[in-house]
Amino acid sequence: MTNEFDFGSLEIIETSVVGPNGKKYILREANEESVARFTNARTRCMTLQDGGVTAVAGMGDLSLLLVSLCLFEVGEDGEANLKKNVSVEVLKSWPGRVIRPLFDEAKRISEIDQDDDVESLEKQYKELGERIAKIREDMAKNEPESWEIGSS
Repeated sequence: MTNEFDFGSLEIIETSVVGPNGKKYILREANEESVARFTNARTRCMTLQDGGVTAVAGMGDLSLLLVSLCLFEVGEDGEANLKKNVSVEVLKSWPGRVIRPLFDEAKRISEIDQDDDVESLEKQYKELGERIAKIREDMAKNEPESWEIGSS
């Protein structure tokens, strides 16, 4: 039996937006590069130690980053310029009550993991720590004893 993934009819999800400046925008589903940039930025916000998150800093910038990566201005022709995202600098001038729903929608349509609270991230970190420990344990079992090295 052969499995097949057919993404031929996959449409990018878009949501129309009218910004606080009256301009029209399109909020588009994030591509994989944008998801990776967001995920990497989120990870850099956490300080991890002894199996848990010990500090979180800069998380507020994450919403601006994701919205910027997904939001495009619509031109006079009614088409979005997909080569130019709305900049973080422009978004910083918008009220938080505008950015928050755009951030939530960008995460939803991009299927970015919804479990980005500290508790969920600590659980993921613990699970990764356990997997790393298991790999190290398996590696230690497979290391030759010092008396075995160079013996004939």
